[in-house]
Amino acid sequence: MPETRGSGSTELTTGGQAETATYLRDMLRLACNPRLLIAFSAGFLRFFLDYGFLTYFPLFLVRTHGISTATAGFLYAFFSVGAMITSSQAGRLAAGYDKAKLLFAAFVVSGLALVAVPFLPGALLIGLSLFFYGLANGVISPMQKSLLTQNAPPELRGGIVSFDRLIQQVSKTLSTSVVGLMLVVLNLPTIFWLLGLLSLISVCLMAALLPRRSASVK
Repeated sequence: MPETRGSGSTELTTGGQAETATYLRDMLRLACNPRLLIAFSAGFLRFFLDYGFLTYFPLFLVRTHGISTATAGFLYAFFSVGAMITSSQAGRLAAGYDKAKLLFAAFVVSGLALVAVPFLPGALLIGLSLFFYGLANGVISPMQKSLLTQNAPPELRGGIVSFDRLIQQVSKTLSTSVVGLMLVVLNLPTIFWLLGLLSLISVCLMAALLPRRSASVK
């Protein structure tokens, strides 16, 4: 990724308040780009699902299936293998398909995997669901970062990536806090399928942000 560099109206100079204001104004305008809004939303949703699901997943297995903590930890390998498979093929996927649509498909798979977990009877089937969740996760991360960098000019790219990181940290904090509060009134299986429903609904909302004319933009 090219380094952030100033040019034209966004060039910053030492102590230049006007230049800083221009930079921030250009950042705000760019952040409203539909494809960047999709990327920001995808980054937020990805970490909200990951921290909400994976943080409480071992507790769910121990409480509802009587699985040992060691077995619960082993099941994470299914998630990791799935993520490695798709992330290793991210370049080929991005070359043949629209990145935003790949994100949508990945979140649909994530949502279905989350919804399925509470209804699966055994550790092996739950591991299979984790595998598909990992497959989706391996697509989301590279496509989301690619949308960010390819839809931002070099002089604003650093700021856009920084803003995305801020969104992700907020998502991590909100996810564990919100799911923790939900545990006061809901059981873990209900929380997991609610997270899956959130993923599916979010796909519809993000798809609404994508103009039809940009469907051919890679």
